[in-house]
Amino acid sequence: MTQIRRVLWPCDFSAYSDRALRQALRLAARHGSAVVALHVIPTSLPAPGRAGALTNPALLDPDVHERTLAALRRFVARAAPKIPVEAEVRDGAPARVILQRAAELPADLIVLGSHGRGGFEKWVLGSVTERVLRSARCPVLTVPARGGLPAGPALFGTVLWATDFSAPATAALEWALALAPEDRARLLLVHVTAHEPEPRGPDAPPDLATELQQRAREWLGASVPESVRSRAPVETIVAAGKAHREIVRIAAEKGAELIVMGAQGADALDQFVFGSTAQRVLRSAPCPVLTVRAG
Repeated sequence: MTQIRRVLWPCDFSAYSDRALRQALRLAARHGSAVVALHVIPTSLPAPGRAGALTNPALLDPDVHERTLAALRRFVARAAPKIPVEAEVRDGAPARVILQRAAELPADLIVLGSHGRGGFEKWVLGSVTERVLRSARCPVLTVPARGGLPAGPALFGTVLWATDFSAPATAALEWALALAPEDRARLLLVHVTAHEPEPRGPDAPPDLATELQQRAREWLGASVPESVRSRAPVETIVAAGKAHREIVRIAAEKGAELIVMGAQGADALDQFVFGSTAQRVLRSAPCPVLTVRAG
């Protein structure tokens, strides 16, 4: 059974971090999770106008950790005055420290803010968020810069599970099944095929695309046990087209408040970062996205 005992929330003091914090606190309050707020002071900064890096001058201040910790506690207190959050400040390479701390806890979930479409090329090529998504062994909840966040008593009113029937997608289903029934949230089961079925006469055998869609509906229907269906309404959707576009379109049309999907491991980095469905959904999703790896 999926449990969220410890949540790691990395903070860079931005509005994006604030949105992610509010989502992390909602999850923690529901699951009784411990929340660790982490700010990493970079030990080096890019050298302006030339290749290489410079030592971060902030670290020359002997009180920088103490003052940053106080600022982090104030940042958290504005959003969660009554929820205990452990605040930590470390220095190093931010992504590396975040991943190391997640492994040490160990964290069941990392909650991060993303900077949205405007800074996406930079986000893909070098940001902390991308590097954490690349290598985190636990699920990562990415909260977008735009769009509404759940505001009602339910954590997520509609949960969309997108699947290609791979091992990571199957692992992601466990999270979708754990999150949806607790509030009787609507659960959308979505698969996207590459081709539209061809129109045929009433006596003609179905084409391959039609057969694939029918099999997908059967597999989707069999993926959710009756014990879940009795606690949450379930809708099966099979669409055709570009997977990432259809997933985002369906999420927007159905008012999804969470997308849950699998992500390839670090050995498939090039596919995950530059071409995969997961990466493209993260780029334009209208709601938070939970990415889960198998194993």
